[in-house]
Amino acid sequence: SVHGQLCMVVLFRKGERTVRVWVDRKTGALMQAEELVSGKAVRRLWGTRIKKFGQRWMANVMEVETVGSGHRTKITVEEVK
Repeated sequence: SVHGQLCMVVLFRKGERTVRVWVDRKTGALMQAEELVSGKAVRRLWGTRIKKFGQRWMANVMEVETVGSGHRTKITVEEVK
């Protein structure tokens, strides 16, 4: 679970890179994702707020971090067209 929400975990693989994604079972919203290289997390993305845009739920505030760098980028989605 992520932020108390039950999630499905899906793995996408291409060569040595894997992306692990947590999707909220109820809303279908992306809750968290990790990029793995040789099984080790190198980048993380997670939603800190979700919002309904039309009929679709999605994270409207997300943060991205390169693991070990101490740097984060915050992304805010205000509108979906």
